[in-house]
Amino acid sequence: MLYHELSNLADHAVRDMQFAEIYHPYTGEKYGGIQESNGELVQWSAANRQTWSATGYIRMLC
Repeated sequence: MLYHELSNLADHAVRDMQFAEIYHPYTGEKYGGIQESNGELVQWSAANRQTWSATGYIRMLC
């Protein structure tokens, strides 16, 4: 399980040349998630170049 997640994140980072904020759970594409705004569901855009995502990946290795 750990190897699978490490491998997926590494593949995404190599593909996108960065660590994005969130990846879609089914497609693996950069994804901002669904948020509620004024009673409506809105898809947010993903934030690029997220240091915390990169350090989270490194922390999985330590």
